[in-house]
Amino acid sequence: MSTYIMPIEQVFLEYILKLGKTVFFPGTIMLEMIEESKLDENEKELLNNILIKNQRLFDNSGSLAFILFTSDITPDDLTSDISNVDKVFSFADRALDFVRIRECPFKRPEYLIGMAGLLEGKRYLLAVESDYTIRIVFQGKDYFYSMQKGIGLDVGSREDDAPDLYNILFSSRTDEVYNKYRQLITDACTALKINDESRCFVYLFSKVDGMGLCDSFHFQENKKRVLSLISKNQREFDIRSNNLYFYSKMIRTEIVHKGGKVTDFMSIEDAHKMSQELFNTIIDFSCAAINTPYRTLDEFKNYLSSIVGRYIYNSPQEANNNEMIPLVRNMTTYAVAVEGLNISTPEKRGSFLLLPSIKDFSYDNYTRNHVTKDLGGEFEEIFSSFTMEDMEYAIEYLARMDDRKYNSAIIVGLNMPKIFAEEIASPIKRDYFVDYICNEFNYVLYYDMLGYGEIVNDYLPPRIGINDGIRSVFELIEEEGLYLLEINGRVYNQYSIPELRYRVVMSEVDDIYKLLFEPSDYVKSVYREVLANVCESQYFEDLSQRICFLYDIFDSLDPRGIDDKPIKYTFTFLASDRLDYNQKKTEFENKRTKYRNPILHGGRTIYELVDNETDIINLIWYLERIIVDYTREICSLDIRSWEELDEKYRNNQRRLGLIR
Repeated sequence: MSTYIMPIEQVFLEYILKLGKTVFFPGTIMLEMIEESKLDENEKELLNNILIKNQRLFDNSGSLAFILFTSDITPDDLTSDISNVDKVFSFADRALDFVRIRECPFKRPEYLIGMAGLLEGKRYLLAVESDYTIRIVFQGKDYFYSMQKGIGLDVGSREDDAPDLYNILFSSRTDEVYNKYRQLITDACTALKINDESRCFVYLFSKVDGMGLCDSFHFQENKKRVLSLISKNQREFDIRSNNLYFYSKMIRTEIVHKGGKVTDFMSIEDAHKMSQELFNTIIDFSCAAINTPYRTLDEFKNYLSSIVGRYIYNSPQEANNNEMIPLVRNMTTYAVAVEGLNISTPEKRGSFLLLPSIKDFSYDNYTRNHVTKDLGGEFEEIFSSFTMEDMEYAIEYLARMDDRKYNSAIIVGLNMPKIFAEEIASPIKRDYFVDYICNEFNYVLYYDMLGYGEIVNDYLPPRIGINDGIRSVFELIEEEGLYLLEINGRVYNQYSIPELRYRVVMSEVDDIYKLLFEPSDYVKSVYREVLANVCESQYFEDLSQRICFLYDIFDSLDPRGIDDKPIKYTFTFLASDRLDYNQKKTEFENKRTKYRNPILHGGRTIYELVDNETDIINLIWYLERIIVDYTREICSLDIRSWEELDEKYRNNQRRLGLIR
């Protein structure tokens, strides 16, 4: 057996916590803590010797915590098979599920504990040698662009706080039922790390949808099996059934099939409540499944079938789906500082101004061209698209941002929605608004990601507005003079970017540009969002989520319904003849049945369906290419309404010989 240690960020721990076969301890560990802990004598002796031999390391560890554990995977095994690395990290990280379930609610994302082994953007694994010295045996690649929320957790859990949960999480069982549902608990905890409320909902709902071992992807039947096991009485069964019906029929339909967002039709607080309810349903069912006497999935599946009639299934009541009254906001300008962005010359993209840092493009260049342009003289060509007001905003923001020691490039957004005073006063609403504004700024860099810029060394663009782990926007307030208001949002402690700056190239007014920055009608606005979602999917670490999200994007190509219309429309426009149409359509339908349905409705991962990661990447590229090609084709035809789209569709059907 080999003994390992992993560092953990974003946590404040004042005592030693025994989590099954792992030991969770603070960097400020002292011998007295070890003696007072609930470790057995062998564990105390091991930790004592490690502390004595590596005192300097722990003295310099600051606010870090560590997790100690043993494994039958040796350091040599890590070198010979990279999959062993993931096994070791997963074992340590899932021990923290006890803390996550107990202390990390969705409504307080800032309390999320860090990932085991992740330190300053890299994964580290330390081995304890026979003489108790510690050495690094694995240092992973850079973990860039992490948008995990939070400043960290002040841990308060103890081993005996929830004995039933503790015993389930750290059982030594290895049977089918335990393995499946213990992993499902870990999958649910993964949702805490998803920073987008809509994706979080889809991810959690897919786990609920697949956990009842139903023979078909029929949510109502699966729901009966799940709720029959965990409901204590008829009333609880009815309440949970009604909520899940609403989540499935209304919210999942709007997000998965129509491309909407959770926050389009509920507050951020209600979105957090919904995620928490789905999370609790998964934990309740998994624990109940493990507590049954059944050890094989076939036995447990038969048991679920036998209890379906335990409660009467009453048809759920339709939710009140009255249209929400949209908020009316004043408009303003915002600026964001963007670390890791290399802008060589000023550029205007739509209603955004991309401005190099003053060290890359001197402040005098702006003022000189501003004066020359104002007087009608000759100015540099790069400012030809800038209005005088644009120049003034650039000069004012650059001067004030420089005064605050922001040395990075900045982007100015013109004509953007203004935050309400009550939102500034509410940390939850302020955090959400800052994220919303920064996400609007992301459109500036989507242009480069869609093939018209250059991804340096395969890096992605940095995320907008994050500096030293804090996401902020700046507003130029024009009241009795000018001053800069800094609006701080969430803390993203584990965010890091490559040292090499992402280079932005000069844009051209092509079809992608017009779609991203000049959408002239509702249809183009829909496809603008489609392209944005394709770009966002490239930041996903979890490839199962990425593939599922791409299929959701495909469904949103026609947000009017949930039948096979997107499939028929897409390949009618992309096919060269009838044979090509049938081949493309059949290939897509086969891939969707093979990959999308088991992930979305069965709660499985892509790694359970595909052995070769190259095939996974090829599937991602295949989906991205179809979506982008179709979007560009529709927009090149200048279709402005769904009626025009339907007419073009029928013309293409005739061209392919599908109808007369």
